[in-house]
Amino acid sequence: MKKLNNAFLMFLILILSLPSLSTCKGVKGDKLFVYCGAAISPPMLEIGKEFEKQYGTKVEFTFAGSPCLLAQITFAKSGDLYMPGEDWYMDQAIKKGLIEKWAPVALFTPVIAVQKGNPKKIKSILDFRREDLRIGLGNKEACAIGKISDEIFKKAEKVLGAKGLAEAIWKNTKYMAMQEPELGNTIKLKHIDATIIWNSTAYRIRNSIDIIPIDPRYRIDSTIPLGVLKFSNNKELAYAFLEFVQSSKSQSIFKKHGFSIPNSLKNKKK
Repeated sequence: MKKLNNAFLMFLILILSLPSLSTCKGVKGDKLFVYCGAAISPPMLEIGKEFEKQYGTKVEFTFAGSPCLLAQITFAKSGDLYMPGEDWYMDQAIKKGLIEKWAPVALFTPVIAVQKGNPKKIKSILDFRREDLRIGLGNKEACAIGKISDEIFKKAEKVLGAKGLAEAIWKNTKYMAMQEPELGNTIKLKHIDATIIWNSTAYRIRNSIDIIPIDPRYRIDSTIPLGVLKFSNNKELAYAFLEFVQSSKSQSIFKKHGFSIPNSLKNKKK
C-alpha cells in the first residue's frame, strides 16, 4: 500500500505541474516542450542547447519516470515530443493515439552497481536474494529501469532454471526508487549494497562505485525512443528536433555521457 501511495503521490505532483505546459503554446518556433525520462537528462540538456544554437529555438524539458510522463501527456494533450526510457512506453503512447512519428535515438544497457571495492563480494543478480544485502531497485510501476529489472529476473529464471528468482529478489528489496537517478545517488552514498542502473548513470558515478556486467544470456538492453506528439503546435520544429537528436553531433553527446547508439544510426551523417 505504501508503494502504491508513493506512486500516486508522484503522479499528483506531476499533474500539478501541468500549468507550466502553457508556455509551449506560444508563437510558433518560440520553443519546444519535451517530456523526457529522468535518466536521459544529462545528454538531452546538452543536445537541447545545441539545437537552440542552430535553430534559435529554446527546448524545455520535464524530467520524470516514463509512465508518469505518459500519464501527464494523456491528461494534458499538450507539448511537442515524448522520450521515455524504453520503447514499451512508446508503444503504449502509440496505442493511445498520441504519437505521429518516432525513432530510436540511443540505447540503455543495465548493469549491476555495488559499493566501491565490492565489500559484499557480489557477483551476479543471484546474490540479490541474500538476506545480508540491502538491495535497491527501481519501482517497476514507476520507471523503466524497474520494469527492465523485473524482465531480467524473469528471463534469468528461464535461462538458469532458477524458479522463483524474481519473487525472491523483490521480496528482499529494501529500497524502491521512483526514478532511476535516485538509485545511482543511493548506491554512491552507500545507503544500499547493490542495485541495477543504466550504464550511463554508472559511467557518471564510476569513480564512486564498482560496476558488474549482467550476464548477456539474460541481460535486456533498452531502446530509447523519441516521438513527435500529434497535438504539437510546432510540428516543423518538432520534426527538426527528432532529426537533430539522431544526428552525428547528438550521437557524440550521447556517447560522451556513457550511452550506446542503435546500429541504425551508427553511419548516419549530418
